[in-house]
Amino acid sequence: MNRLILFLCSFLLAPAAWADTNTAGYLGEDLAKLDATGPAAQAPSLLPTLLNVVFSLAFVVGLVYLAYWALLKWRNRQGMPVGGQKVGLIKVLEKHYIDGRHGIAAVELGDEVVFLGLGQEVQVLSRISDPEAVERLRQLAPLPPDLLGFKEQLARVGLKMKRDEWGQAKQAMRTQAEELKEQMERMKSRRGADK
Repeated sequence: MNRLILFLCSFLLAPAAWADTNTAGYLGEDLAKLDATGPAAQAPSLLPTLLNVVFSLAFVVGLVYLAYWALLKWRNRQGMPVGGQKVGLIKVLEKHYIDGRHGIAAVELGDEVVFLGLGQEVQVLSRISDPEAVERLRQLAPLPPDLLGFKEQLARVGLKMKRDEWGQAKQAMRTQAEELKEQMERMKSRRGADK
């Protein structure tokens, strides 16, 4: 693993060192020509800079794909599930907590699904061993967050942020409404005192 990190770091640092030595070359020469011929001279060519940006971007995207491929290979060697594969005999399909101490979980044990009541003691609520019903429950179960793709993870984060923003907006509206009530009460008390 340390070799892989060292290998990736060398790829990341090599283009930066190359860019420092070569940037002064073509850009410096063009700027020197501009200064030597005066303001009426032709502007330097942007083609080398554009090519440098395009190749740098392609290099970074390639590194991202290489890192993703290496991560998948590493996960496969560790025996971790990839994309919803079942590893082992026990798989938690879904878990929801009703409050801080009580919840319910759907657990796949071998070829059956067991619904468990979670609390101080774990209780078996029901068992489903019909193969068709078990497969239907497998399909309905969401993927764990660590197995979701980038798009699904981004959607989850966006939804959470929207909920948080909505909560903050509601709190701000309540605060403003309370301030308005206080101002109206002060105005009413002033009118009463003026009469």
